[in-house]
Amino acid sequence: MAAAIGFSGPVAILLSDLDQIVRAYGALACTVMLTDLVNLGWRYEKLRVGSSLSFEAFDQVDWTGMEERDAIILATNYQMVRASGPLVPDWLWKRQRERLQDAWDVALGKRSRAMVEDHSPKP
Repeated sequence: MAAAIGFSGPVAILLSDLDQIVRAYGALACTVMLTDLVNLGWRYEKLRVGSSLSFEAFDQVDWTGMEERDAIILATNYQMVRASGPLVPDWLWKRQRERLQDAWDVALGKRSRAMVEDHSPKP
């Protein structure tokens, strides 16, 4: 690169070394960003699994014979899993708002999967 610009001798060697250093730091920065993305994906998966377990626990509960203390513990466990998870970025929420809301409605039983696929109006 330095020779292409017109430098020669020690200046060309110095610029060549600087170019290699910049490339190394660029590769390191990309690796750090990639590692963070992998970590974020792992955290979302952990949130999905924890939420699924909480929803399964909610489905298996006999609400008629449950004490208030146990209901509070069950709800608190779900909230702890949710609070420990990463936030959904604004750009993703804006882009996927309808799909995420439909999935939430189905999970809560507000609408069936068939209603979502038929684009039925929300209650």
